Amino acid sequence: VGGPAWDLLEVIERSGRPLNHMFWAVRTAETFSAQAPCDGSALVLFDPAICLQDRGWGGLNYWVDVNPFRSVERGSLFLQWIPRAHAGRRSEEHAVWRGTTEPLVAPPQPVDLLLLSPLAGNCELLSNLLASDSMTLALLIYAPINPAVPPPHRAEPNFTDFAAQQHILHS
Repeated sequence: VGGPAWDLLEVIERSGRPLNHMFWAVRTAETFSAQAPCDGSALVLFDPAICLQDRGWGGLNYWVDVNPFRSVERGSLFLQWIPRAHAGRRSEEHAVWRGTTEPLVAPPQPVDLLLLSPLAGNCELLSNLLASDSMTLALLIYAPINPAVPPPHRAEPNFTDFAAQQHILHS
């Protein structure tokens, strides 16, 4: 089934399953202040959580530092709570606080969409997200794949190991 994430979520809602209008987005820390608007993102970097946020949805953004050689501690991330809009208005305050991926803790309430940016992680991180403590499974998981490698190809990339190998080769 193809189509934009919100179309798929509307199909789920029409089937009788109520939506919470909440998302959980995992993105790379480098994109924190450089998010493309809903209509400005495309292809594998398309971010449906931004579009849902524009529609009044709330959620939790996890900004993961994927660079294993940065001076911050391993598993570092920043969290940003986005409250749902109420009566068409939303708080302009979007507090950001520091967290960790070890252990990874899921949002405290059920989410309709789990988004994993292809720049923020890999199959190992997705597996950790799905198995995180207190995780309520999302109704829809949006994890873009490399369109140059058609399914049913089995691959489990690990960007951390790749970055470590590249660092050793170029040191």
